[in-house]
Amino acid sequence: HFDIQRKIVANMTTESWEQIPHVAYVYEADVTDLMTEFKKLRSTSKTKITLNTVLMKAIIEGLKAAPVMNSHLSYNRKLVRGELKTFEDINISMPMLLPDGRMMTVNLRDFQNKSLLAMTDYIADKTGKHKVHTLRGAAKKAYYSIPEKHRLTKKDIEQGTVTISNLGSLYKGQSGYGTLIEIVPPQVCAFALGAVQDKPVVVTDKFGNKTIEARQILPITVVFDHRALDFGDVIPFLKKMDSIFAHPQVIQAWKGQERVKAVVATEGEGVA
Repeated sequence: HFDIQRKIVANMTTESWEQIPHVAYVYEADVTDLMTEFKKLRSTSKTKITLNTVLMKAIIEGLKAAPVMNSHLSYNRKLVRGELKTFEDINISMPMLLPDGRMMTVNLRDFQNKSLLAMTDYIADKTGKHKVHTLRGAAKKAYYSIPEKHRLTKKDIEQGTVTISNLGSLYKGQSGYGTLIEIVPPQVCAFALGAVQDKPVVVTDKFGNKTIEARQILPITVVFDHRALDFGDVIPFLKKMDSIFAHPQVIQAWKGQERVKAVVATEGEGVA
């Protein structure tokens, strides 16, 4: 029998396929230079910034260039009436793998202007050492004694404004890509990140000469609700992504400041 998590997924995905006319586009990003910049970024940071966080930030910047993709749709088919609500806040619904193998979707809130380090800290606060199943008694009391910003609350599992699924993080050695992913209503967009793969690519030098090189390619599946958007609405997003991957040094400016951990003095001890 389905458990509650499986029931929720089954219900939401069925609603998605029954109601939404999906349009999917696989964007093949050349991340060869980005991976070099990413290694530099990791070497200069005390905090472990993941590739997932960098790619999420890239998608967020793309959504800021195409804000209509960060919307919710209400639509009445009988009356043929629709309304699109576009949000300034970018709240990422991201499915995450729990230690027991089940998936849970967490709402990463207000990510529109967060730095990479702030994003990393937020994710660690919500999904790090405080993974919770069913708690009772003293365990439940202990969990709720944790400050709200450091634990999962109702807001963290509510619907976001857009969904990003990182398929590549589940199986890094894969050579395929997602051709389609369901949009969870009322959202109008969803993204699926594949794994970084070595592929032959035609490269043109400054003199116009073309050669074939082995490059690192990351497939990003972009899916949108055709009731709300046309492909032209997605083009500003794709152009922004092109710009980021062509000038990957921008990720260094995304890093932000390292968080300074406060040192609390106890009786008989000094403060460093």
